[in-house]
Amino acid sequence: MSKQLGDISSVTLWLTEPVPMNFDTIEFNKLTLLCGTNGVGKSFILVLNWFLSYLGNIIVMSGMKADPTAVGQFISDNCFNGRMQGIVKCLFSSGITIDVAWDNGKVMNVTHNGLDTITEPVQVKFMSSAYRTFSAINGYLFARKQFAGKSDEEIVSNMISSFRLYDIMYIEHLIRKCPLILTPELKKSLEGFDIKDIHSLHVDLNECDFYTEDDKGNKKSMSRWYGSGHQALINMIIGAS
Repeated sequence: MSKQLGDISSVTLWLTEPVPMNFDTIEFNKLTLLCGTNGVGKSFILVLNWFLSYLGNIIVMSGMKADPTAVGQFISDNCFNGRMQGIVKCLFSSGITIDVAWDNGKVMNVTHNGLDTITEPVQVKFMSSAYRTFSAINGYLFARKQFAGKSDEEIVSNMISSFRLYDIMYIEHLIRKCPLILTPELKKSLEGFDIKDIHSLHVDLNECDFYTEDDKGNKKSMSRWYGSGHQALINMIIGAS
């Protein structure tokens, strides 16, 4: 029977940088609301959860051969704003634990318990607010176009100097899904927001644009036909599928 890492059940945060945090336990449920004023670290916690899940799955994908500290350093350098300082302890729903310690941005240690029991790594996705609309994603596609014809690894290597790793992985995930024929379940989810007549989602890497088609093949550019609110909803619902 296959076993996945699962969702993050709780984290312990003892950090002084980039956002001071001292929490013995933050528990996460199927729906968790993070409340607070600007700058208290709500988005940081979301990025941190992506970091921990991505780190665990990358180690599993390597067949447990990757150096956890080196992998952690690479991911940390390419997703956090500012230097990390402190310790994070994480518990997954599978019972697996991952602990990471930083000193002035350098990953000093990554310890894990039970990762070698995971048999099925998964795609970890995080849609940041910067790229919630397809109009914003088009900017990524324009930058990506200059590396057309290169391998996935080369594209990520070139894009990482200008974009956060979680944004790259999310948008590349969308690109790989296309063309995507919407399932009845996806259509029903969109219809709940009065978004109808979408049969499929496509990407034109030459024109640097995502577009939809209806049942008759009529095309609509995501960035020109849909408002920001509908773009964000379509992105969220399809991206999570």
